[in-house]
Amino acid sequence: YKYVDLLAEGIDLPEASDGGLEGLGELLADAEAADEASEDGEPAGDEGTEEGPAVATVSPEDFNPTLYALDPAEMDALQRDLDAEMNSDLRVGVLAGLFDRLEEPQRPDRQSEILGILRTLLPNFLSRGALAPASEVIQELVRLQAEADLMDEQRRQEVDGLLEELSTPAAIGELVKAVEDGSIRPDPRALRSFLAELKVRALGPILRSAERSGDRGAGPLLRLAAGGIVEQNESALLDLMASDDPILAAGAARLAGEMEYGPAGPALSELMTHADPEVRRTAVAASGQIGASTVAGGLVQALDDPESDIRQAAARVLGEMRYHPAGDTLKSIVTGRRIRSAETSEKIAFFEAFGMLAGEAAVPILDKLLNGRG
Repeated sequence: YKYVDLLAEGIDLPEASDGGLEGLGELLADAEAADEASEDGEPAGDEGTEEGPAVATVSPEDFNPTLYALDPAEMDALQRDLDAEMNSDLRVGVLAGLFDRLEEPQRPDRQSEILGILRTLLPNFLSRGALAPASEVIQELVRLQAEADLMDEQRRQEVDGLLEELSTPAAIGELVKAVEDGSIRPDPRALRSFLAELKVRALGPILRSAERSGDRGAGPLLRLAAGGIVEQNESALLDLMASDDPILAAGAARLAGEMEYGPAGPALSELMTHADPEVRRTAVAASGQIGASTVAGGLVQALDDPESDIRQAAARVLGEMRYHPAGDTLKSIVTGRRIRSAETSEKIAFFEAFGMLAGEAAVPILDKLLNGRG
């Protein structure tokens, strides 16, 4: 923005010529003569003289700024306001306007129209990784849905339908795919906040995707985000641990361990007898993270697991937990014949666990094993 000075009134401007400079010298000479006359005390007026016509003079005062000019401080303030307006998030104002209209129960048709707009808008947010505004939209919808006399039953069902669509395996799968291939890089807190607003049915697809991604992919991020749903409905995690799907059962057990969710102890003990080795392996590892006494019974049973690495993991967890009642079981193992044919890593795991639990009482037994045959 600039201001333009108004030309002084009453001044005769020279006529446009063919581009030459003829007559410019005479004009300057006349102006100098008028200035000299002013200095000698002879005012220059508009009256003509015998020598020639009067010459109009121009002074700097004729070009003083007008009353509407802006000083530098005002220009800076205006520029800052302009930058703030141009850089503002237009989405915020648009959403605020939509939600204002959504709070008018006397216009149910328009409420449905706005919900239809939001149903289209939310997937667009997710595809661009704009999880924070997506979470805000869902939070506002849930709040308005809970307001009495703000929506009729049909509009409430439309809100439920919108949230259900976001919680479907297809929708979650698209989000996970975008995270895995790097199309979007969501902030973990924003992703957790968004997923926490979804329905419980979204937990299964998230855990399934996390298990398939692995620890090198988006698995840890997805499990961290899924914790937001579990905090809202803890029973959902226990339900998935009892699932017939080994992928879901393993994913739920892994999440329970990462959350150090103590109430999951009995369910983890059940999973240690699961037919799928990966489920048993995950359950033992999660038990070590939880460290609750409720998992000890399952760990003792896991000492006889068909898989060597599961037996070793169970022995280590029992030793770290200092679960002394398992000392007798470990004693029978380290003094039995099975340990003789075991791999070195398994022998180490069992002897260390036995030493941790038996303490001084283990010394005579270990001494006999070391030195009994010379």
